[in-house]
Amino acid sequence: MKYPSQVGPLLRADYPDVKDVSIDEMLSVIREAISAKGKLPCTLLILDEIQQFIGQEAQTALDVQEVTEVLSKEMDGRIMIVGTGQSALNKLLTVVKTEK
Repeated sequence: MKYPSQVGPLLRADYPDVKDVSIDEMLSVIREAISAKGKLPCTLLILDEIQQFIGQEAQTALDVQEVTEVLSKEMDGRIMIVGTGQSALNKLLTVVKTEK
């Protein structure tokens, strides 16, 4: 590229801000990203400091719980999600582990 100052606008054009993603879109993108030869590998997804993201927002905690439950179910039990935080998450988030 002749002018490095053009990189930012080009990246923003290629990757616009997305305000909302449906569950189906999320599942499709994740399947595409982690599948190998059409098969899902056993995958561990670690959400480091998820408690800071959730804070005291009950709706955010419910959204995170919904996503983890959907991933566990729709990914055939081949994905496990673990959330971390400095203090207990027991009132805000339950780590979902679904056995196959």
